[in-house]
Amino acid sequence: MVRSYRGAIRAVNGSDGETRTVSEVPLEQYLRPIVASEMSASWAAKAAQALQAQAIAARSFGLAEKRYSYAKTCDLICQRYPGAAWRSSVTAAYTRVEQPSVDAAVQATTGIVRRVGSAGGPIALTMFSSSSGGWTAASTLPFPAVQDDGDDTAANPHHRWTVTVDTGVIERSWPAIGTYTGITNVQRSGQGEWGGRVITLTVTGTAGSVNLSGDTFRRAIGLRSNWFDIRGAGAPVLPPASNPSAPCGSREAPPVTGVQTASPAARFTPTVPVRLVDTRDGTGTEAAPLLSGCTLVVRPSVPAGTTAVAVNFVTVDSAAQGYLAAYPCGIERPFTSIVQSRPGSVVSGSAIVPLGANGSFCVFSSITTSVVIDLTGSYSPGGSSLFEPIVTQRRFDSRGGRILPAGTVVRVHTRGFGAGGADTTAASITIHALDAAAEGFITAWPCDTPRPWASSSNVNVRESSTNEADVAVSSATGEVCLYVSVPMHLAVDMNGWFGPSATTDFHAVVPFRLADSRIGLGIGPRLASGATRRVQVASAGGLPGAGTVRAVAAQLTSVAPARTGYVTVHPCLAAAPAVSMLRFPTMTNVATLANAPTSATGEWCVVSNVATDLVIDVSGWFG
Repeated sequence: MVRSYRGAIRAVNGSDGETRTVSEVPLEQYLRPIVASEMSASWAAKAAQALQAQAIAARSFGLAEKRYSYAKTCDLICQRYPGAAWRSSVTAAYTRVEQPSVDAAVQATTGIVRRVGSAGGPIALTMFSSSSGGWTAASTLPFPAVQDDGDDTAANPHHRWTVTVDTGVIERSWPAIGTYTGITNVQRSGQGEWGGRVITLTVTGTAGSVNLSGDTFRRAIGLRSNWFDIRGAGAPVLPPASNPSAPCGSREAPPVTGVQTASPAARFTPTVPVRLVDTRDGTGTEAAPLLSGCTLVVRPSVPAGTTAVAVNFVTVDSAAQGYLAAYPCGIERPFTSIVQSRPGSVVSGSAIVPLGANGSFCVFSSITTSVVIDLTGSYSPGGSSLFEPIVTQRRFDSRGGRILPAGTVVRVHTRGFGAGGADTTAASITIHALDAAAEGFITAWPCDTPRPWASSSNVNVRESSTNEADVAVSSATGEVCLYVSVPMHLAVDMNGWFGPSATTDFHAVVPFRLADSRIGLGIGPRLASGATRRVQVASAGGLPGAGTVRAVAAQLTSVAPARTGYVTVHPCLAAAPAVSMLRFPTMTNVATLANAPTSATGEWCVVSNVATDLVIDVSGWFG
């Protein structure tokens, strides 16, 4: 096969120094073969607008994606880019990919893209497919599922499909079940025939059962999509179909009543972790997972006048990769996130969340998942403690000795040694769970109280993870205790301390996106390994200027990192401190909170030890 491409073909170094081949081509020329490959040029006669819509979607996807440090996207999987023409190795005749009618559609939409939220929002990563089945799937962006009336046509062979599956295929896919007996407990999206797409199901056999997401089952069995019904032996008993017009029930986002006004200066009141919500057992809500596209309203019991709360979120049994967003109820949901959930993983992430006018905050999930929420403190004008940001310093690291046995309790001092004052009441710490022998968790709490039933960080087997926690310390010694549930190494970094003699107040803001390397917002393109990027924090997004803003609370999110690695944030020192705020596995989106000081010019310096995209969402500032 010989292919011809427009532009130039170059050899470049990849993210880790390997040799890669890339095509450099102007955007509008790049779209000509893509649209012609993803939609028939014959549509131009009766549906020219469809070709134009495809051109806009492909243009938006190409601009929004930042897949590699050396190239924005890939050729045949991300979008279908086969080049301008091709011929076989045995014939001299070329077959044109580009078509005049498609070229006209591309030219008619030159420069037009889809954006998220508003005309000034980020360019949307617009996924698309040839057939939706009648309803689109909810996106990880704030695009809800919508009905697609044009899918059910005689010319569409994929609107309805049937696959016969031998039970032996199921038994080989999940041998732990023994002999297959049935599929039960199906949970659906609530949109369309049979109740919509399969979110979760249980495959049962004579030896046991496995709980799976609909996507996991689909991929293993080789089905066209996760929208299916099961007939024949072992067919499931389905729950009543949800109302497609109100699939969330009581978990709909409350009405928008206005915009959030500026919050007054507030101080921190720490507390021993308190469980606010657990959708698994009905704590604070009904005992059912939070469905895709739905919103929990949480009303914490906090002092009057509270402007924000420090909380830890955990997602469990997620149906797919997605995210949680948290924001003050009563306003439009901002385009930000706090936790990047993953199927088959328990994922934790802390956040400082502003409260709405009625003292509540809202939690939106882009996918179906169980959610656990623990309160660790609150901010109010009458709070007891100010905050003192410091350059992050390591206070404990077990990696100089043996791995910590399950059940170990580590005591970490927060006072002295250039950190907490003698009156420290709480500390902002980053917890690193390293090389865990099994799926487990860490709990942090003040050493002079009983260990609470809560997790401060969760870890998966053979992975390392990080999470920030604002933790009350023992009043007598200033110590934080950390319990590890499974064998692992543990490192603890301190980012600042709370107490009467500290010097900054907290100012909550409606969460906003400060930086996104996928679209070049505020930080430039995808981070290269070892390179430092400066991010202007003060004066951004309505924040005050340098000198007033001394530190910022923000979620750091890695997106599609090239391999396992970490990110460090610091106030643009001559040398980056030997610590990290965010750890992530290969090609996995991970988020954590950073409470980090800014430089004299109001900047953060960000460095990653591997190539990755990075997103920064701000929820407040200290000054």
